[in-house]
Amino acid sequence: MQRTNNTNATEHDHKMIEASFQDFENQGWLAEQEMCDKFGKFGWTED
Repeated sequence: MQRTNNTNATEHDHKMIEASFQDFENQGWLAEQEMCDKFGKFGWTED
């Protein structure tokens, strides 16, 4: 049973990682300066 849970968790993690790479393919990310401009009022700054 424990092995099945580990396998499911690993598969879940793998799917999440693969999905995150789609952000780069679809330009779904921001550069550092864009993050500062957009979220600076929430404390996101270039330190």
